[in-house]
Amino acid sequence: MYSFGSGADGKLGHGNTSDVSEPKIIDYFQKNNIKVKDAVAGERHTIVLSDKGEVYTFGYGRKDVNLLMRLFVNPVGPTGHGKNVPKIISKPTKVKAL
Repeated sequence: MYSFGSGADGKLGHGNTSDVSEPKIIDYFQKNNIKVKDAVAGERHTIVLSDKGEVYTFGYGRKDVNLLMRLFVNPVGPTGHGKNVPKIISKPTKVKAL
């Protein structure tokens, strides 16, 4: 899987928040022999589905404290890793609850 563009919030999955101007392979999937079946990129995070049905996410990991966002964002946070996660998840991380 490749990603490029704004690296804000770690949403590109390269382990940092740097912008990338050309498509760059996300090393995590290749190094772990994970075949990507589908992916969805949002404004602040990315969700990836593997060919084995595993879900990986990266990007902004916390639920916003804004009252309006609290009403509409999943209580486990936008990346599905629970409430007590780092603000930025810059590498693909498997969602264990699935």
